[in-house]
Amino acid sequence: MRRIHCLIISVCLAGCASVEPVADALPPLDVSKTNFGMFVGVGPGVEARLADEAAKQLWETYPPQKNLLDFQQRIAEADSFGRRLMVALQRNGYFVHQWHDPVVAPQCGQGTDEAKSGEYRRVPVCYLVDDVSGMLRLTLYAAGEAWSRFFNTEQGKLVPVGAWSRQSGR
Repeated sequence: MRRIHCLIISVCLAGCASVEPVADALPPLDVSKTNFGMFVGVGPGVEARLADEAAKQLWETYPPQKNLLDFQQRIAEADSFGRRLMVALQRNGYFVHQWHDPVVAPQCGQGTDEAKSGEYRRVPVCYLVDDVSGMLRLTLYAAGEAWSRFFNTEQGKLVPVGAWSRQSGR
């Protein structure tokens, strides 16, 4: 009986030793093939809440006292989420720069240079709001990282389905 237990434990331990870490199994962050913007239709209340969630995450990760958010995608007049996000960021103390050159690919996946004394650090930012398996997914691409969070809409209200997840492209 003791030999069987030792054999089972040995097999389990051997199986654990051959498993790759999860972080190594994730594909590298490649924003060059990503379309940015809002790709789902939701009501204005849900859009406003999504914009507030995005602004809060950016505020916690890249404080406005040290960072300049440099949007790498054009926020069109019809993109009410993007406009709401800009207002929410400015309300939270950010200086937001919107720049887009249609010839150059967005630089959202690149890191930032360290700020010199008394200067802001430039943080390239893009966003994507899409539908995945019936849930809204909000993804913020900033400074070589991708921050994603899933949401459900229940009775016209936005409900988070989990915490923010982070993928680093560095």
